[in-house]
Amino acid sequence: MDIQNITDKLPRHATKVFTQRPLSQISHIAVHHSTGDPHKVTVEGIARYHVETNGWAGIGYHYCITVDGTVYQVNDLEAIAAHVYGHNGTTVGVCLIGDFTKDEPPDAQRRALAWLLAHLHGMLGIPLENVKGHRDFPGQDTSCPGDSWIEWGMTVLDEAHTLVSDAPRLWSESEIRALIAQGAKGGQ
Repeated sequence: MDIQNITDKLPRHATKVFTQRPLSQISHIAVHHSTGDPHKVTVEGIARYHVETNGWAGIGYHYCITVDGTVYQVNDLEAIAAHVYGHNGTTVGVCLIGDFTKDEPPDAQRRALAWLLAHLHGMLGIPLENVKGHRDFPGQDTSCPGDSWIEWGMTVLDEAHTLVSDAPRLWSESEIRALIAQGAKGGQ
């Protein structure tokens, strides 16, 4: 599976920038859903809304996954993006495009999320036990990533555990930086 890095192609605020953090500060992954029709909601549209309506520096997530399982990197991992109030400094935000209030994400999207969680575990050492829905973080008043998260989230985490056990590996800081640089050039 590949990650398409589109961080430089998305709308950004003219003057605001996200505060940066060391990668070692990241301890959790927050899973979100965009709500809305997944065939009409776009990553660019989310970024535009976050910048123009919310007044943020850029899109509030680090990754977005479309219904067909395409994984987009939308922010540098060092960026303290705006996605889980009070926990942004220690989390990576992953948004699944679609509304999972009642329905579950399609198989391709769930498999892509499991792969990304395993990838981030290997790259940053984030324990899979530290993957939570937005709603599961203290102080949040939201149902994101939807009421069905309880069911499909366990399936995704089980698959991520299988992927991790097939290839357990923590990457060095220099390997992480090389991957980030490679992603910034359009391939990964």
